[in-house]
Amino acid sequence: SAFAYGVYGVMLCGVVGDIESGYQFAELALQLLERYSAKEIQARTLDMVAGFVLHWRDPAISVLEHLRYGYQCGVESGEFEWASYTAFKICQYSVFIGLELNALEPEIANWSSALSQLKQTMGVHLIEVTRQGVLNLMGRSEDCCRLVGEAIDEDHVLSVYLADRNQYGLHYLYLNKLILCYLFGQYSQATIYAQLARKYVENVTSALAIPVFTLYESLANLTVYPDLDESDRRDILSQIETNRNKMKYWAACAPKNHLQKFYLIEAEYHRVLGDKLEAIEYYDRAIATAKENEYVQEEALANELAAKFYLAWKKNKIARVYFKEASDLYLQWGALAKVEDLNLNYPQFFT
Repeated sequence: SAFAYGVYGVMLCGVVGDIESGYQFAELALQLLERYSAKEIQARTLDMVAGFVLHWRDPAISVLEHLRYGYQCGVESGEFEWASYTAFKICQYSVFIGLELNALEPEIANWSSALSQLKQTMGVHLIEVTRQGVLNLMGRSEDCCRLVGEAIDEDHVLSVYLADRNQYGLHYLYLNKLILCYLFGQYSQATIYAQLARKYVENVTSALAIPVFTLYESLANLTVYPDLDESDRRDILSQIETNRNKMKYWAACAPKNHLQKFYLIEAEYHRVLGDKLEAIEYYDRAIATAKENEYVQEEALANELAAKFYLAWKKNKIARVYFKEASDLYLQWGALAKVEDLNLNYPQFFT
């Protein structure tokens, strides 16, 4: 029953949109696991509960402990496939919550090696996609927007996923591409990968990837919005309105994870509409909230977008302050490639 309750919690959170009820079923599943200590169902149940439900209410960093225990139980009971799913989520969620990349990258490599020994090829591919994204951010790739390097070649992985019809893997591949293209200024490409990721978004129902995808899809679309024709603008605004409403609800349920994301979308939304005072308010809220919630990468991004906002307004002295803060925070995260990107594109603000 514990696993069934976990699955039902996923459906309530991800499909029905009833996070409160979904969370209650997840708690019920955890209570049953604790009562009966049935290791043979621990991995699969914890993958459902911690991987897809708890983060809608609890700080996302707190689910990592459940996932680590799920992996341990999966290995001990021979549930290697479920163990691999928990290992992948540990890696991807660690990136999503902004853990320091220099320490995280070798840990991700260790998880990949462990799954290789268990002959879990799908899990290895998923983890290596995540690892290559981290390597790109750290500056250890020739092209920051292509997942090609020490871990994987994106063309090979894409061909494998398409041949296997692995829609779960396709979403994560395109999501990583969306994030990288957006962060490194390839906005048109970012919107293309957003569209591709959206095709497969139902395959990651209720995962932490959903609010992350919603954030970057919204930011990419808002960036290209001024260059679109009237018809495309209407379509973009319709999607943005849907995303704003979803993120507002998610932020109310789990402000520790999603409130800064909501503020950041609001800031860019008001910037595009020309509401400068509202944009200023939401940029500063996003920065303060990301700092409070310890999402260093989203605090860095909020500072960067605020800097670009002031630069476009010809408030260069203010822009300089935000650019400097963004650079420091990206460096703190370990994203050396982003630091270099800011220096290259805005040399007037860096010495």
